[in-house]
Amino acid sequence: LTVDSLTTARSESIEPDRGAIRPGLRAVDLALAGIAALLAVAAIVAAVVLWRSRRRALAPEAITPPESPEVPFRRAIGELRKDVDSLPRDVFYERLSLAVRSYVSAVTGVDALDRTTRELARELEGRGAWKPEAVRAVARTLDRSDLAKFARHEDPLGEARSALDEASSLPDHFHVAPVASPQTAASPTTTPPTAAPPAASPKKPREP
Repeated sequence: LTVDSLTTARSESIEPDRGAIRPGLRAVDLALAGIAALLAVAAIVAAVVLWRSRRRALAPEAITPPESPEVPFRRAIGELRKDVDSLPRDVFYERLSLAVRSYVSAVTGVDALDRTTRELARELEGRGAWKPEAVRAVARTLDRSDLAKFARHEDPLGEARSALDEASSLPDHFHVAPVASPQTAASPTTTPPTAAPPAASPKKPREP
């Protein structure tokens, strides 16, 4: 082959210039972008939750008022009503006695858990702060429980439910205003009103 040295080589491109190549996003690129967006959203949500939890921790705690003694007592009576059919009598009356003694201790200040039924009745009667029917209602309920616990008395189901009805009426007795004790009745707090001084008699005019 012979090369013509007088012929210059062509420097232009054989194909026409189509401009810069702009390839589109691949599926991998789209997946990475979605993961990054999710991570950003999760970080924002976590920051908001952390900020709210810190605000609650710094805020003063709400003071929950203590529940009255009647609330746990009625709750215990309600649970016994559900279990009266399945519980043995000694277990049933053991729980009933504990509920009644805990309630009486809370409303009277007498340690009913460490006293027998007779000792508790004498203590309540001796204080004179509650009506006699309230003391008798407590004694009747605890006598039933003592009979089942110590004498192993198996009473019918109707009597056990009747014991629950009588126990549930105890708050009605102890919500009544306490009876005034003899010492309080003997020393009234109010003083009797003082009598008004007698009116002065009008002076008679002098005779001339």
